[in-house]
Amino acid sequence: MESLEKIFKALGCAPRLWILWLLKQHPLCVCEIMGILEITQTNASRHLSYLKSAGLVKSERQEQWVIYYLNEDLPPHIKQVVECATEAVSTLEEAKIYKERLLKVVEDKSYRLKQKRR
Repeated sequence: MESLEKIFKALGCAPRLWILWLLKQHPLCVCEIMGILEITQTNASRHLSYLKSAGLVKSERQEQWVIYYLNEDLPPHIKQVVECATEAVSTLEEAKIYKERLLKVVEDKSYRLKQKRR
């Protein structure tokens, strides 16, 4: 019950819901999340840490960055709760703004990777 309570507490905070929504669409680092949501590095890291401790998010180091992504190994009933929560967030007005910012980040990242390979 304790872990279930932690999951619902994680979903009870707007910035964490937005972070989950973003990570559902694309893995991101802290600086990208900061830019998209216009929050401080401290806040982004704190929210990611909470989501990670609740088991909703995982991370991996890639060079100097830590990339965060949704935990795909969640039990089906928790996956369904996360899906419902992120779907609800996607209907909000801010979703359009955040989606545009996310697309720009993904495009910029793709461009940088192509340049790096040359």
